Amino acid sequence: MNQLPGSIYPGEFTNSDELMFRSQHSGMSRAEWNTQRHRDRALDAHQAKVLVDYDKPMSGGTAWDRLQSFVALRDKTQAQLDALQGQKARLQGAVEAPAAVKAKRTGLLQLLAKKLIGGDEMDTSEAVTVDADIAAATVRADAAQLAVMELDKQIADKVLQVNRLAERQRGFVQDAMLEHVKGTYGDKYQAP
Repeated sequence: MNQLPGSIYPGEFTNSDELMFRSQHSGMSRAEWNTQRHRDRALDAHQAKVLVDYDKPMSGGTAWDRLQSFVALRDKTQAQLDALQGQKARLQGAVEAPAAVKAKRTGLLQLLAKKLIGGDEMDTSEAVTVDADIAAATVRADAAQLAVMELDKQIADKVLQVNRLAERQRGFVQDAMLEHVKGTYGDKYQAP
């Protein structure tokens, strides 16, 4: 470590050290690099936790049994992903609802303005109802937005799981086919 002479800050680096570090680490400072390294490690740990059950070998006596277990797990995981995506789509409507109610309020205000211009009396009871609808829709939208954020995390985890199963599928199919061929042709079959 090349500490600057007479520096009162331990660990202070010379400009050449910092430039060397940045050139070796995509232009990041030491602090940025450490932050990114911790983020990457946390992501790796999270992915390992999410995928722990999807990296285990399938139980079952024969390759065909393992393939059937694998297909059941794959289909179940895909159905869970589809359900999460369906929930998100339903909640997205609640997130966007206040805009529709606000548009209704704008139309009502324009109508009231025309009445005022025409010298008519203004009835604000409907406007109060619309304002209450906007407040309720905004609360529902805020809650739905939080739910969508949580669903996004769950969907990302399910996508990881579905992708891991897709990576493993070929091995299960090959094992089952090889087992079937060997069962049919016996020792005469030589695997490539």
